[in-house]
Amino acid sequence: MSIEGRDYPPVTVDIDAEHVNAFAWAIGADPDDGVPPTYASVYSLGATAPQLFGDEEAAIDFGKLLHAEQ
Repeated sequence: MSIEGRDYPPVTVDIDAEHVNAFAWAIGADPDDGVPPTYASVYSLGATAPQLFGDEEAAIDFGKLLHAEQ
């Protein structure tokens, strides 16, 4: 089954400055430069993954879920 065209409810995420600073430090970015663009993956995946992976109709095979380099 495809998830194309499927709608999931919106999510709200509170972004904490200390968490952003820790993330920036961890990836070697300067926290004074603002929120790193890659930070979006932190909150978006954490907020949306339960909806997507919990959708039995999506039939996600975790054994085949890899990054492109893997």
